[in-house]
Formats: sequence, C-alpha cells, structure tokens
Amino acid sequence: MERLVIKGTNNTPNIQLDLTQGMELGGESRPENTKEFYDPVIDWFKELELHLKNQSTGNSFSFNQSLTFKWYYFNSSSARAIFEVLGIVKNINAIDGVSLPVEWHYFEEDLDVYEIGKELEELVGSEFRFIKSDNDGNFF
Repeated sequence: MERLVIKGTNNTPNIQLDLTQGMELGGESRPENTKEFYDPVIDWFKELELHLKNQSTGNSFSFNQSLTFKWYYFNSSSARAIFEVLGIVKNINAIDGVSLPVEWHYFEEDLDVYEIGKELEELVGSEFRFIKSDNDGNFF
C-alpha cells in the first residue's frame, strides 16, 4: 500500500499513514471542509481493510506499530470522521488473525480529549491504550 502523508496546518492535523513507518493522526483538526480533508484518510483505511481481507486466508497479520492519535483539539465534524476511521479499524481487527492496536495520547491537563477518547473507545467497541503526556512537551 502507498503511504499517505498530509502535513498539518493551523486548522488541519498531521497525518502519516504508512505500514512500515507507522500510522499517526494528530494536532488540531478543524478543517473548512472536513469531508474533503478526511476522504483520503478514510479511503486509505478502506483500502487497508480490503487488502487484509484479501490476504487473510488463515494467515495472521500483526502491525509493527499502533494507530496513534495525538490530539490537541478537534471539532465535532472531525470527531465524526475520526469515528468513521475507528469503525474501519474495528472491521480490520475483526478479520481473523489481524490486530491493529489504537493508542490515544492526551495531555495530562486536557481531560476533554481523554474523555472523548474513552467515549470513542466505547462506541467502536475496541480497547484503546491511553497515554498521558505532561504539558511541557509537544506531540510532534
């Protein structure tokens, strides 16, 4: 699969989706057109799901890294897109022998991002690994 890299701006997140170098989304997410921004991301995960389904006849596949989320902020339309991505990840994890863990990073004092992560974890029915960062560092 080809990698997808989108450099973040003040309104859009950093995105790196690469099976060898890792999968990470994070920063701020409040794009003007959320659907247009996230469509390539959603398409990438759908392609990954299809690829894994096609090769998963009795083979197990474990990712070297987790799907990592590192959010400073995201708006409600971005939350819907993130939820859609996580729904695809749930489908991926339902493929026999496949495991794609999810890491949800948040700042120690930003309980909103933590709580939204907990809600998303419950909604998609997949266990996340929550990682707390102190407030003096950057995620990226």
